Formats: sequence, structure tokens, C-alpha cells
Amino acid sequence: MKKRPLSVSIIAWILIVSAPLTALSIIRTFYDPAAMAMVKQIMSQSPITFAVQYFYFMVFFHLIVNFVSGIGMLKGWNWSRFLYIIWSVISFIIGMFTSPFKIMMIPGILIFFVAAFFLLSPKANKFFQPDAEETS
Repeated sequence: MKKRPLSVSIIAWILIVSAPLTALSIIRTFYDPAAMAMVKQIMSQSPITFAVQYFYFMVFFHLIVNFVSGIGMLKGWNWSRFLYIIWSVISFIIGMFTSPFKIMMIPGILIFFVAAFFLLSPKANKFFQPDAEETS
């Protein structure tokens, strides 16, 4: 059994723990009329006409991808880190075209770059390589 780099463990656990907590926070928003009004007002500034539904679909899909990727990273599944990286890039590109507050994306993009750096590091690459007996 290969030793998982600490950075991979930290990133994976952050994804696993934050996904359901974020989902609960968003679901809680549904029951807060003031918060829902604010979300609808902000999303009405988006160029997409069905902004609120699209926003919730994207957020929940993103959370599912993060959760699955985190579990896969803990198990050493190489595809899981690429799923996280590729979906995050796609999500940021979509956000750049649809978000009315692009400046608010900067912290998430910076965190993503740090995570991607560690997920693509030589230690991580070695961990995610399949063992010789697994490939035969």
C-alpha cells in the first residue's frame, strides 16, 4: 500500500467535508425569504435567463463532483483528481461568463490553484500511479 501524501489527504477531506456542509447551507437558504430574495436579485443580473435554477444545478453538481473526487483521492483513484481539476476549470470558465460578481471568484480560483499544484506534484503523481501488480 502506497503512502498517501498529506496534501492529498487534506485536499480530499476538505472536499468531502465541505460538500455536504455547503449543500446544507444552500438548502437552508430555501427557507429564508430574505436570503432567497437576495439570491434571486443577484442572479437576475446574470446573462442566463434561468439564472436561479441554473445556479442551484451548478452548485449542487459541483458539490457532488467535489465529494466523489475527494473519496476517490483518498482511495488513490487517478481519475478523481483529474475530475476535480477539469470540472473546476469548466466551472470557473462558466462562472466568468455568467457571474455578475466576477471579483468574488478570485478566492476560489486561488484556492483551486493551490490544490491543483499539490494534486499534480511529483509526490501526488507517484501516489496516483497504479502499482505494477494492479496493471497486470
